[in-house]
Amino acid sequence: MDILSNPNIVSLKNFGLTLIVSLFIISPTALHAQRTPAKGPIGISLLTATGTITVPAGDLAERFGPHAGISLNFARKTVAHWHFSFAAEYQFGQDVREPGLFAGITQGTGNVISEAGIYADVISRMRSIQIWGSVGKLIPMWGNNKNSGLLLQLGAGIWQHKIYLQNQGFFAPQISGDYLKGYDRLSGGPFLRQSIGYLNLSNKKLINYYIGFDFTQGFTQGQRGLNYDTGLPDNENRLDLGVGVRIGWILPFYRREDRDFIRF
Repeated sequence: MDILSNPNIVSLKNFGLTLIVSLFIISPTALHAQRTPAKGPIGISLLTATGTITVPAGDLAERFGPHAGISLNFARKTVAHWHFSFAAEYQFGQDVREPGLFAGITQGTGNVISEAGIYADVISRMRSIQIWGSVGKLIPMWGNNKNSGLLLQLGAGIWQHKIYLQNQGFFAPQISGDYLKGYDRLSGGPFLRQSIGYLNLSNKKLINYYIGFDFTQGFTQGQRGLNYDTGLPDNENRLDLGVGVRIGWILPFYRREDRDFIRF
């Protein structure tokens, strides 16, 4: 199933960007009226919006270049410093590395001919979605804030990526509708992720962020029955790898007993 073609998934990019901006606005306003929480370890629910830059490796690097991503993460940190999370990420990029993708329908010119007899304006982009869960351990590093420190995580989930093709010019039936499926290289499967980073939950509740590195291994497979440009089945097993930098802004939700409210 092509999850990436769902318009609700595609709109996640705009939603995520809006959410990141909203968290920057809401966090200082919503938390300004709360006094400093206890400095000992406490259980906290966390809502995090993150941005990522990923450098691909393995089979993924043969198809795509570096790409960006936005994600939404729901997590729970326990008193014992265990960290449980569930996240979804939408990835996008402009570097597509599939030479000769339309060789069979361009007659050697490299350009697709529209039904009007002139060149169509076809763009190719990278699109990907990842959904995963993680378990981690927080290791307080320094100072008297026992809710911040080094965060180590292991995660697993599902991954789907493809070449997004769009004709911005005159209509070309050979790359329209279901014909696009013969060129988009849709692939999907399970993946593993290891992450290491720093989680900061401010005692004053105003600056809450995460910054770290991700190491991803995807065990994917082609999902299309046939690639039209090669005439071969698209069912090869793939090892899609990536190394990424992740930066997130966090909105924490404390229990009533862990905070003091000030009436306005």
